[in-house]
Amino acid sequence: MSLRVQLFGPLRVTWQEEPLPFLKPLRLQLLWVYLLLLHRRRPAPREHLAFTFWPDVSEAEARANMRRDLHKLRHWLPALGVERRA
Repeated sequence: MSLRVQLFGPLRVTWQEEPLPFLKPLRLQLLWVYLLLLHRRRPAPREHLAFTFWPDVSEAEARANMRRDLHKLRHWLPALGVERRA
């Protein structure tokens, strides 16, 4: 299996030499990179993620945004044929 991620310039991800469809909006791309590449070996608490990605909204809204975006990422991954970890 071969996953390649280009972080400089526009985000570019290839899986098995095939480009993956872009995640939109940009925030989903950043969240995916943050979780997969920067925190792959250690869990990131949801509270930390919510306040990192939505610092200017209420706690309830930040958590709701986090749930929505994690849901989108979970549905994006199986569509790519990538096995996700529990």
